[in-house]
Amino acid sequence: LGYADDALFFLSDFNDFHQLQNALSLYSRASNAKVNYHKTEAISLSGARQTAWQDFLQSAGINAWHDYRSLSAVRYLGYPLTSTNSQLHAFLEGLLVKLRTASDMHLQRGLSVQGRSTVINTLIMSKIWHVLRVTPVSKQFHQRIRGLVTRFLMYKMFPPVKYDILTLPKFIGGLGILDSRLQQQAMQIRWLSSLFPLS
Repeated sequence: LGYADDALFFLSDFNDFHQLQNALSLYSRASNAKVNYHKTEAISLSGARQTAWQDFLQSAGINAWHDYRSLSAVRYLGYPLTSTNSQLHAFLEGLLVKLRTASDMHLQRGLSVQGRSTVINTLIMSKIWHVLRVTPVSKQFHQRIRGLVTRFLMYKMFPPVKYDILTLPKFIGGLGILDSRLQQQAMQIRWLSSLFPLS
């Protein structure tokens, strides 16, 4: 799998790696591009340690290794590649920190409620739509997003408005806020519909 200058290769044995090296060497000579082995990270798809693979790859100059012992997820094109729930949890916590930081920054702008609703839909929540397309998250994660959205929109407002009202369309009295759970379901259904088209 490749996108721009990022590439992901699946290997089943050491011979696959030698064939990959030969192909990359040929590509380098033809394109004058260089493979950065020191930036390469190897991932155990099973999550197992696989000591033989680690020793083999280190001899080829690839020292970064990811398995179930790693504290964080590997990111490829913004998506997390994880071996354990704790790695996924750490990645999602990082997303929440980004959302909180962005919302705190925009709260300093003195925006109206309508302005904040536009910001939350377009500038803040857009940071997670890409990930939610394929990454499974818990109900608690969506609830924490709801709390963050409500806190941002109801800043210095009293009495607060219920979240269910905020997500209603504007023409019936809501703010048209995109609900993260419904948005994730819609995006995943869109992916599935392309894989299983209706006859």
